[in-house]
Amino acid sequence: MCGKGVSVLSVTKWLEKRIVGDDDPLPKRVDVVVAVGETLAPDLKSPSPQTKRVAEIAAFHLGKRIAPAIVFLGRGYPPEVQVGRSEAAAMHEVAADIVDLGGRVVVLEEGSHSTRLNAEELKRIMDERGWKTAVVVAQQLHVKRVRATFRRLMPASEGYKIYVVAAWSLYGGSSKWIFCNFWTFCLWDRVIAWTIFRLKGWI
Repeated sequence: MCGKGVSVLSVTKWLEKRIVGDDDPLPKRVDVVVAVGETLAPDLKSPSPQTKRVAEIAAFHLGKRIAPAIVFLGRGYPPEVQVGRSEAAAMHEVAADIVDLGGRVVVLEEGSHSTRLNAEELKRIMDERGWKTAVVVAQQLHVKRVRATFRRLMPASEGYKIYVVAAWSLYGGSSKWIFCNFWTFCLWDRVIAWTIFRLKGWI
């Protein structure tokens, strides 16, 4: 059983690496670090493992003093869904335990509930503050769609520079559950959502 579990995890990791690819090379300095939420836990209050990891990686980059500001993006769910708090608030709490946020510009965007809305809200926030460069942290299978969507809305031709990095995380539970959940993420994000976004001209 143990051997099968190890094999499942190995296959999952290999597939993810092939699908996700490399992070964007980062400059020494940008205007802002951005954390993109990736759902809440079943209690609709705590961060999911993926959202927690996004916050941790965003805090890591902020701690390296790559930027003087950080934005936490996302409500995570449509308004009709009652949540205990937003993805942004959950990520803020995680990050605050890792890095000192005092003296930094901290923005919680708690209304968006899709990748497209995340991008629109980030553009609004950046334009209001005159920011043009950002390191965006997203869950690994979300990275390519985030990169394509954000860059389409904030193109280099208009002076924006959007660098995207993956927050690698497991999915929790047994190895069988991890493998099944990986395929759920993969099918939705890399096939269904990608196709919808392309048809709508968002990427």
